[in-house]
Amino acid sequence: MAGSADSGKVYRIKKKEDEESDGCVLPLSEEVLRNLQEKHPAPADIQPSSLLHGPIIDLRNISTAVDEQTILTAAKTLKGAAGPSGLDANQYIRMLCSKQFHREGKCLREQIALFAVKIATESLDPFCLEAYVANRLIPLDKSPGIRPIGIGEIMRRLVGKALTKEFKQDFKEATGPIQVCAGHEAGAEAAIHAMQQVWEEENTEGILLIDASNAFNSLNRQVALHNILLLCPRPAISIINTYRNPARLFIVGGAGKLRALLAFFEMLISEGVKYGYHVNSGKSWLVIKDPCDIERATELFKSHDIKITSDGHRLLGAVIGSTCFREEYVNSKVSTWCTELENLCSIAKSQPHAAYAAFVHGYKHKFTFYIRTIPNVAHLFQPVEEIICSKFLPTIFGQDISQLDRETYALPIRNGGLGIPRIPEDADFERNTSKLLCAPLSALIIIQACNQLPQDDAITNFIKAITEESTCHGEVEGSKMDVVTKRTPKSTAQRKKRKQELGPQELEMLGESHPDEPVNILTTDTDTQMPNLNADLETIFEKNRRLKNQIITLQTIAQEKKIKMKQMKRKVNKLERLLEQKSVSEKKSEKEETEMEEVTESETDDEEAMEDESETKDPAYEVEEAEVDSEAEEEEIEEESSGLLQVDGNLRTEPKHIVFLSQLLLLFNFCHCCKTDNPLVEAKGVGTEAVVTTTCNNPKCPQKTTIWHSQPRMPGRKTPAGNFLLCMAVLLGGGSYTKLRQIFLHMGLGCISHNTYFHYQRTVLFPTIYLHWKKYQAMLMEKAKQVKDGVVIARDGPHDSMGHSAKFCAYTIFCCTFAQIIHFNLVQRNQAGSSPAMEFMSFKLCMDYMIAYGLTITTFISDRHTSIAKHMRTVLKNIVHYFDIWHLKKKIRKVLSKIAKEKDCEAVNEWIKPCENHLHWSATSTFSGNGLVIWAKFKSFLRHIVNIHSGHSDPLFDKCAHGSDIEARKWLTIDSPLHKKVCTALTNTRLMKGIKKASPLAQTSCLEGFHSVLNHFAPKMIAYCYVGQYCRHILAVIHFNFNLQREMKRNDSDGSERVKISYPKFKNGEATVRNVRVAQNFAYIQEIYETFELSSKADLKDAAVKLKEMCPPPMNTMLSKQTKREALKKRSDRSQIVIQDVPPTTSVLQHQEQLMRDTDARKNKAAPHCRSCGHPMKGHKNVVDCPKNK
Repeated sequence: MAGSADSGKVYRIKKKEDEESDGCVLPLSEEVLRNLQEKHPAPADIQPSSLLHGPIIDLRNISTAVDEQTILTAAKTLKGAAGPSGLDANQYIRMLCSKQFHREGKCLREQIALFAVKIATESLDPFCLEAYVANRLIPLDKSPGIRPIGIGEIMRRLVGKALTKEFKQDFKEATGPIQVCAGHEAGAEAAIHAMQQVWEEENTEGILLIDASNAFNSLNRQVALHNILLLCPRPAISIINTYRNPARLFIVGGAGKLRALLAFFEMLISEGVKYGYHVNSGKSWLVIKDPCDIERATELFKSHDIKITSDGHRLLGAVIGSTCFREEYVNSKVSTWCTELENLCSIAKSQPHAAYAAFVHGYKHKFTFYIRTIPNVAHLFQPVEEIICSKFLPTIFGQDISQLDRETYALPIRNGGLGIPRIPEDADFERNTSKLLCAPLSALIIIQACNQLPQDDAITNFIKAITEESTCHGEVEGSKMDVVTKRTPKSTAQRKKRKQELGPQELEMLGESHPDEPVNILTTDTDTQMPNLNADLETIFEKNRRLKNQIITLQTIAQEKKIKMKQMKRKVNKLERLLEQKSVSEKKSEKEETEMEEVTESETDDEEAMEDESETKDPAYEVEEAEVDSEAEEEEIEEESSGLLQVDGNLRTEPKHIVFLSQLLLLFNFCHCCKTDNPLVEAKGVGTEAVVTTTCNNPKCPQKTTIWHSQPRMPGRKTPAGNFLLCMAVLLGGGSYTKLRQIFLHMGLGCISHNTYFHYQRTVLFPTIYLHWKKYQAMLMEKAKQVKDGVVIARDGPHDSMGHSAKFCAYTIFCCTFAQIIHFNLVQRNQAGSSPAMEFMSFKLCMDYMIAYGLTITTFISDRHTSIAKHMRTVLKNIVHYFDIWHLKKKIRKVLSKIAKEKDCEAVNEWIKPCENHLHWSATSTFSGNGLVIWAKFKSFLRHIVNIHSGHSDPLFDKCAHGSDIEARKWLTIDSPLHKKVCTALTNTRLMKGIKKASPLAQTSCLEGFHSVLNHFAPKMIAYCYVGQYCRHILAVIHFNFNLQREMKRNDSDGSERVKISYPKFKNGEATVRNVRVAQNFAYIQEIYETFELSSKADLKDAAVKLKEMCPPPMNTMLSKQTKREALKKRSDRSQIVIQDVPPTTSVLQHQEQLMRDTDARKNKAAPHCRSCGHPMKGHKNVVDCPKNK
């Protein structure tokens, strides 16, 4: 018993003495096996009417956010016995959460997270999950009958907890408020309160409680799995993979008029069969509110073998019915509990700790549920309270207790009590709290609102309010502990003497207790049976009280000191300014004394002091006053405070602050060893670190020289932590050392040198990023490799700089299957020979790497790079190749914009955006990806713009898909010059081939967003070396993957998604609506830091060598270098050149006269005439009789 209590298994203690649970495990005889087989019949036949119909979303696009931290959180809540493997919850908790197995536990959590993601996103072979879903089947004696109990693997519970947390909102939205098991707060209590409210209504005649025959195993799970795909698609894959046990039983009840109940009952009988829900009339009950309606109810339900009563019946663990029935039911429970408590008292004699743990963690919850759900039964619990006061507590403490002691023990543990409730006194508070907490859900259950969910924020706020109210009440009651926790004497004489020393208020709080009675749980007689327990409790309570008082005292003193310091500072500044303003005269001393008296008097009034100070003309002081003396500013500063600073053991996240040298030296005004004043102090800076050396003047000082460092050392290194972490933060944050150093210099902050930064970057930071990327990429590649149906990948190859002379090309591979970048390759120009050739070389290297790794690539999406398209067409024929729509739309906009700039072609501007949208629709609405169909759809646009919407030339798509209701547009004229130009441009052969291969699947738009992330970590205006560009690309990839699928922010009022509206310049006033996402996730920074901590110096050195081997030769090696001597000579010769004035070969005046003569000759030239009709060409188009115009 004591061992169970020490290990936290208090439920085992409760069950051992719980006579109510008289069931036991039956031996596996032939009869038991036959009964178990009968409990698992064949499922019901599938009825077409039981299947839901509708579109099923593409489950391949579903992703989950389950990670290592999610598994850690779920593991901490594990409970229960072991499955077939023999590993119980405690063993899993030790493996996953223990600091003893930090590295191994984290690795195991990561693998379990990958397994959970696989369960939730991939359709797996049931044979592979046989061990995962296995159960230990235990037959329990139901008396009569057998209840089969399956104990599954802890791994299944762990994954289930993690996925349930991910899909909790999906479950709640799919089931609604009627299914109270779907994660609602106090769902059972809400249902009980709802039915009691309906029972008390005037028009209610009865309540129907329906049971089913073996419903858990008769339901057809295939029907349920099909309907789940439509009702709750996100968790559908995980449910299909793991749903091997019988389905849940959803108990449905009704209340109202008897005829309405009959109609509902008959409808459930007929409809339930379709789902395998067979109503068992013999186990169902009809509770009649008025006994006079018994005969009418019997007549109505005579065709059904249903039990009818006017007393009452059980409902979800509580009861509903008449007052007599409720009291009779509770009295029977109370008598059972009294017997159990007496048995617990016998255990308490020898094992008080175990008995107390069993009561607090087990028995008291029995009472709590009944007082929260059954009204007006508080007085019935008086026998239980009497046993607690007269037997249980005296047995625990070995002495009688007073009324004050009982009140003290009822307080929560956080207020110094023991958490043993006073049931009769707490009943009303508990029931009212339960009703208020369950009111939103109960209201939805009453009105049967299937598509509406209770507001979680309102429930959470109410719980906080109840907790605060309970805390305040506990603090008021806990004030009595300040009296009774004084050093209470142990003997009777000492108690009498101590009581005489108490004040009148303390005696009043103690009440009428007898002098010889113990007044506190800490008071024990010399012959007590538990001296150790009471001594420990006394020590804990006394320490808690003293610490609390000390904290309050220190806070008060600190606040007072703060105010005094501000006042003294104002006085000093005021006196300094007054002394500076005084003129040197004979009456200087008298004036100073007078003004000092005025200052002293003015300090008693803050407002007068502020007025006096405002008259001075010192701007520096005015700024200081505005910052210090303003009460409003003071409050704002306090609100912005980050709270109590603590050291968490992590050097990276440990708080760090700027300290001025003048303030730092105040700490060294005396020797810290012998406390002698004014030692010799020398301070110097080592980067961001301050090193202070003190030399004591006392010859007897045991330590004359002391060296103090402002920063700790990095583990296993002699490097100051601040210097290294600053270098790390600059690189991982995508910053620039040059700009950072300039900022530090402007502010006067100590900063690391140029050489230090690049030394750490080259020898530590770059190797750490490389090692972390290899581990991270291996996980991504394995995830992609395990996709059975193959992956869809997209690519893009941005260059590192603008223009056509780029140095680097980074080819990035994006996996559209689970929306993450899985690979990239960096090529330098001298490796490919030229800038345009870099992209094709990067493409080949990436494809070769992924194919060699074993990835199954089904589809590849890229832009219209000719070399890549040819390679895919000739070499990688088995991979479907599509062109990205974004690049095609960009080409169409460019072509049509060029036409719109021509004369009389401005009307095309209004059709550029519709043409882009039509191309996007043509591709994405063709799921098969057939190029002929895509082209036929797109070509219909050429007739649509001239207001012709049917009879198109291509039979694959001979009419527009829009309806007859078309808004008014500026249509083009068919066969007009403008229409012909548009048709010619859009039917270009190369463009037509590209449109036929437009991607109907995912696009590369995500990679376009990745370019902005890459520009943050590696701006194009800055040139980096190969390793620098490579590692910054790694950081951009990891940051992009961690933040691509961030959740949307929601409004606090209605829970809707928040949006942001902007008006980009290129859209000419058209609005862009975007969702507002949560803050960025930088958890990967800690992972990189942990990689650095776990890597040895040898690992970092090897990684640095590999990075160096990756580097191609410098760019200048591909050119013929000019010698240094030639360059210097050429510069010297150029600087010695003297510029001379060279006159023109012809006089400027003669040239201007010739230009004037040529201009006059052109003006006198005859106007041109038509050769056919002889009319002037000016206005010739209006000549009717000219043959050219006919």
